[in-house]
Amino acid sequence: KGGLLGVTSGLMEVDKILNGSREGRLELIAARPAMGKTGYMCQEILALAEAGLPVVVGSIEMTAVELLGRLATAKSGIENDKLEGKRQLTTEEYQKWKDTLRYITTLPIHINDSSTQSVRSLRAFARRIIKKYEALNGKFVPTEIRKCAIAKILVDYIQIMESDSENANLIREQQVSRMVRGLKSMAKSLRVPV
Repeated sequence: KGGLLGVTSGLMEVDKILNGSREGRLELIAARPAMGKTGYMCQEILALAEAGLPVVVGSIEMTAVELLGRLATAKSGIENDKLEGKRQLTTEEYQKWKDTLRYITTLPIHINDSSTQSVRSLRAFARRIIKKYEALNGKFVPTEIRKCAIAKILVDYIQIMESDSENANLIREQQVSRMVRGLKSMAKSLRVPV
């Protein structure tokens, strides 16, 4: 009683609205550039992974190294402009960031950072990760909690995702529309929120 129907986003206000991310559900976060979409995604990744729930991330905009750096920045609380060299970073802050990064690499976060990623290739990547966890007999995710071996699939971001070859002749708006349908189909077939 009083719990979420799905997995947490890591943000109470979002969880109140969505009642958690549930299997088979597609959730889209849309906003203008530089409004915090990737920051939100980082909070969600950390909330799930720190709870021991494996997460799959399709990172098309950033490399895995860049995304891990963003996660370490979010977790450590060190201001991003210091890490970008715009302001002075103290030795203690740098050590804290490095320690946080080392910790994050131990979490069950699986990043596909292929620059030519499509819905089809992301689904194949997610299936490989699911099989890996199922082979471990649900070590990280007890089967009574989740019907799928991973907690969530996150994508950053859809507009620059590759279109599958059968959609190559469509205008970009139609391609993105088909990608969204493909992501919804992936959520339903893998029984995991996307």
